[in-house]
Amino acid sequence: MKIFFSILTLIFSLQSLSKAEDIRDFQIEGITVGDSLLEYFSLDEIEKFHTYFYKNKEYKIIQTSILSDNYDLIEVTVKNGDNNYKIYQVVGGIFYENNIKNCHIKQKEIETEFTDIFTNNIKKRSWEKKHSADKTGNSFSKAIQYEFESKDVVRISCYDWSKKFEDEVGYTDNLRVTIIDAYFRNWLNTVAHK
Repeated sequence: MKIFFSILTLIFSLQSLSKAEDIRDFQIEGITVGDSLLEYFSLDEIEKFHTYFYKNKEYKIIQTSILSDNYDLIEVTVKNGDNNYKIYQVVGGIFYENNIKNCHIKQKEIETEFTDIFTNNIKKRSWEKKHSADKTGNSFSKAIQYEFESKDVVRISCYDWSKKFEDEVGYTDNLRVTIIDAYFRNWLNTVAHK
């Protein structure tokens, strides 16, 4: 059973209205963790996509060229050098230039929909904190996270960048719906920025 994430609407068949228990049940624009990016794009296409690296270059972020009515960008994370392009993280993002209030409204709408589809075995928590990327302390992230027993997560986040930070690095306030594999999540928290 795969449930397609759509920020504007969640579309389910009557059979898939059961409570979700596995991270691989979810997709962003048809893509989910554990799949190969080669199922969606040719190697030639993938090699033309914009790629970012973490400080530790073991994994890379690939910004796909999927045209979407629901998202302004789609990103996937794969292991650097993996010829199979196994996906460890999928992100769908919407930009809210100087409009964090609308980001928070959309985040709440998605939270309401997700709460209806996640089982009681899934831990929900939320937080708001200063974003460590902005050393001035004037940028914030607000997140709602659903953690599965496997430690995989689905997260809905709003990023509110300070004007100064936006001007310096070119970031824009945004909402992100993220599917994260537990293994990669651990790597992000322990190794990614070393």
